[in-house]
Amino acid sequence: MRELTFEEKQRLWKLDTPPIRKLMLWGRDSRKNPCLLILYGEQEIEEEIKSSPRAYYAEAYLLKPSVVYTKYAVFHGMNGHLPSIPNTYYYKEKDLICYTAGYKTAKGYWDYDEHGYEWIVEIEPKYIIKSYDMGERAAFRYYGEQSYSEYVSYLKDKNIRFQDCELIEHPGDLFGFEPDHPYMQAIIPMCSKERLYTRRKYLKQFMDMQPSVEDYDRLLQVASVELACGIFQELTEKRSPILLETAKRISESGELWDKAGYHSGLTRCIRQYLHLFDEKRMEEQKTYIYETLPEMDLHIKKLCLRHKVLEGRALEEYLSRPHAYQKIPYYDYDYNGSGQVFGGQKLYEKSTYTDGTNLYNTKFKDTIQMAKAYGMADAIGKIAYYLDAPRTPAYLKGSGRSGAFHYYQRYLRRTLDEYRASDEQKFITAAREMLTSYTDLDDQSLEDEPYFEMNYFFRTYFQEVILDQEAAEQSIWNRYREDVVYIARHAKAQPVHEFCYALLKRAYDQQTLEACEMKELIMLADIPYEKTAGLFKNLLFAKLEALQEFDGDVMVALMNTRSEELWQAAQSYFKRTNGKFQPQHLVEFLFMDTIEAWYGILEENIKHFTAEECSAFLKSLAAKREEFLERQIKLSEETAQLLQEPVAKLEAVTAMEQKELFLCYGSLVLQGTNMPDFLFGVAEAVLFGLPYKELKNILEEMDLGHGRLAQRAYDVIALLESLRTDRLPKDSVLLSVLETGSSRLVKTLTQIAGQLREQLTVRTAALMIFFECNVYHLNQIAQSVFEGMPDAKREQLHMLLLDSPLEQAYRYGIKKLDDWYGNKVPKSFIVRMMEHPCVEVKAYLSKKMEQAFADLKDVDPDLYLYYVKTLLYLPNQVSKSKEEIYHTIPVFLYYYPQRQPEIEALLLDIGSTNSKINSERALVALAGIRMGIRPAEEKQTAHKGAQQRNLEKEVGTK
Repeated sequence: MRELTFEEKQRLWKLDTPPIRKLMLWGRDSRKNPCLLILYGEQEIEEEIKSSPRAYYAEAYLLKPSVVYTKYAVFHGMNGHLPSIPNTYYYKEKDLICYTAGYKTAKGYWDYDEHGYEWIVEIEPKYIIKSYDMGERAAFRYYGEQSYSEYVSYLKDKNIRFQDCELIEHPGDLFGFEPDHPYMQAIIPMCSKERLYTRRKYLKQFMDMQPSVEDYDRLLQVASVELACGIFQELTEKRSPILLETAKRISESGELWDKAGYHSGLTRCIRQYLHLFDEKRMEEQKTYIYETLPEMDLHIKKLCLRHKVLEGRALEEYLSRPHAYQKIPYYDYDYNGSGQVFGGQKLYEKSTYTDGTNLYNTKFKDTIQMAKAYGMADAIGKIAYYLDAPRTPAYLKGSGRSGAFHYYQRYLRRTLDEYRASDEQKFITAAREMLTSYTDLDDQSLEDEPYFEMNYFFRTYFQEVILDQEAAEQSIWNRYREDVVYIARHAKAQPVHEFCYALLKRAYDQQTLEACEMKELIMLADIPYEKTAGLFKNLLFAKLEALQEFDGDVMVALMNTRSEELWQAAQSYFKRTNGKFQPQHLVEFLFMDTIEAWYGILEENIKHFTAEECSAFLKSLAAKREEFLERQIKLSEETAQLLQEPVAKLEAVTAMEQKELFLCYGSLVLQGTNMPDFLFGVAEAVLFGLPYKELKNILEEMDLGHGRLAQRAYDVIALLESLRTDRLPKDSVLLSVLETGSSRLVKTLTQIAGQLREQLTVRTAALMIFFECNVYHLNQIAQSVFEGMPDAKREQLHMLLLDSPLEQAYRYGIKKLDDWYGNKVPKSFIVRMMEHPCVEVKAYLSKKMEQAFADLKDVDPDLYLYYVKTLLYLPNQVSKSKEEIYHTIPVFLYYYPQRQPEIEALLLDIGSTNSKINSERALVALAGIRMGIRPAEEKQTAHKGAQQRNLEKEVGTK
């Protein structure tokens, strides 16, 4: 190939197809709206460049220095604003202009004509742009500087006119600046260059000139939606409030700068900018992003392949295979005939980012932009992981959204590059989130072993450290060893472990790890990756062997590992140094993940505590409250009970020590601070573990004032207040303690009730609570108080007992009926008992009546008349039984004629009532008596049996 000059090298072209060049100019249309004019022309080949004169094929081409523009298209703005710069394509074979997206998604096929086979591309009409041929060809040199004005002057001199577009001679006329203003050097390219990133570079240059609010407003008067979005995004990243008022004005105006779909992008960018300076809204947005972030990772919940639906466990097993997402076909022609899997099936649960079938692209992009704008480096790292793992990319590629996938990838790559260049800590934060998220199933290389060679972000930022020792030596990670250690401890993928090992091995070789403290070495020796753990075990065992005295903290750290090798080292160390745990060391046991394995040691030490050690242990427990909550420590029931055992030995410590512990735990409860359940149980044990008198003495000096408390804490304070003031707690407290309180609270309540039982005589509701509870001693206290009451008050409570639906209460009430009233149940009780829902109460009453009407020859006349009067006077009740009673009256008088005046008076009284049926029955019976009707004695038994059956049936119904 011949030697080329510098000018020719600029025109060198290595592709077979000549390039299509575009020239962007501005104008105004007939509606006075600014518009964008794009000229299209092919830069033709001037000469073929061959490797030698004898070569058959050209190695490259030399393009002509000028471009002849033959077609143009006009893009109109709206409401005084320029349109966004379109991504267009000149399809020369069909001589048409279309959007690039339409050309990329066009359907192609081979067709045959007289010239042979030809590849045909059919573009959807919606992507085709109306274009025009130039009336006269316009030729411009492509290389070298040429001003905007020169282009316009040339076209006007040639008298070339454009459809509904009058060219603007000077860009300053459109943007409101003087032609020679320094701003114009940035404004012209940022509003005319085809590449987005070039436009963004010039936008940053413009903003670096620190324009005023007026200058921004002048530019925004004609700016496209795309340019305005760029301005507000840059200001958001810079956290500059300079256009805060302008943003509010634009947001409130409601005027569209472009079609609604495009204008929504501007609305979104302005909203992000405004929220940046509204602390409350920004925190709400951050919280929203963190809460919805996992939904960006598109896990399939239902999949149909070859007419087989996979979900639940079957789907989990299918997706847990290596490379499962990559092996899902994009099309499955057996599925409902549509074929498309991603974007065709409802694969996902409906969420913030998907309707179950398709991704909400705008929301996805909005979250990424907000995360960057708000400096959420950890969120950026997490999203980068989602795009590096196979799940979300499988959807984006499989549904034909590869363009969106590459856009997100580039956006995050630029963001991470910016972090690495200007804010290393943000880069480390994002990278740490990524690396601790990977699993071996995220490998996209389709190899048997995970290498992550095809995972874009891992390959870009981390793989070089594994493969190149020099890269590991120069890596910025060497300045962030603690982060490397954190990643090594939490990594779940083999390549991530190898990345950490490469960095830590270098530090090991340079002996910089020897400065690690013993507890840190123990933690690192428990790393699940054996090669990395081995580095730290070597250092640990050497240091451990050098220790001659027992250190409880070191021992606890060794015990809190999952390595049996370290457990053996711990036991050896304990024996060699004659170890003994202090109370504070045993508290550290509660934070161990391996506490169940070492429970025997914890139990043995606690059981052999001295009284002073018990006190120290309980104080250490209280001091760790916040740490227990922060680390969300939960203990088994057995361990929780074990922690309360030291309270039993507190009687041996001094009164001052007892008081100090009491006040310590009392203040925790009074402050209303959250406590783990096991610590609250210890608090109850301490507060109620002292003898009654000693407890009262301490309470006299304690202020029990408090604010809002949870019910459990309120119950504790209420019992303490009761102890101090010698007043029974409120009924609501009694119920709460008996229903949900611990056994210690119930025991304390029993002691209080025993001391203050006289107050129960005026607390009927409290007495009933004690009668109906399942605490035997409280039942006994209630019975003792009840039996010592005056008769009038006792009768009222007695009826409440009989009304109780609980067996133990009404049985006791029935028993006292027998004890106090014998066979003659008072009338007021009969009414209550007949309406009782329990069969046992009704059966008792039925038995009493059976005794009253059993054998009229030998019945007690007074008892018989008592029940007759009681039942016959009851309004609208036991009507059938009343009729049987009327039948027994003649029989009764047959044996006891001396009681006839009393019976007649009763019947006359009932006969004068307003109840028609009762009145008729009474008068008929009275007439029969006065007429001297006497039943035969042999009929008595039959009457008696029928009467008893009806009475029992009636009482049972009621």
